[in-house]
Amino acid sequence: MFSGCCDDQTSADSYGAYTRPGGAMTTALCDVLRADPSPTYVDLMSNLHVALRSKGFPQKPMLTSTQRFEATRVFVIDDILLNTNTTLGRTVRYRFPPRPRRRDEFLDDMMGAAAVGIGGLCCLELLCCMCS
Repeated sequence: MFSGCCDDQTSADSYGAYTRPGGAMTTALCDVLRADPSPTYVDLMSNLHVALRSKGFPQKPMLTSTQRFEATRVFVIDDILLNTNTTLGRTVRYRFPPRPRRRDEFLDDMMGAAAVGIGGLCCLELLCCMCS
């Protein structure tokens, strides 16, 4: 996972090549990959740091993974590996039974009366407009 900054930082916005706003790290990532479409992960992260620094952004992009991989491996945007880590990064879904909320009968009565009153006022206003 790529992150635009460290946990104690804030990611900045910038204007990209087409004068549209975008994230500073995303814009830098596009620029770095245009310059070198197949960097190693080490080179990619180094070039991202340089690109952000050269534009005046103090944020430090981060790369995290739940499994080991060679940092000297070439970064290819569509080369996705399945997660082989048996404990981290696994999605566990728990199903919970529905718990309907208790209804407040007094509030329901008030809302019903208000709806009737507003509806009556609207009809009265409509009749007045028709008669004028």
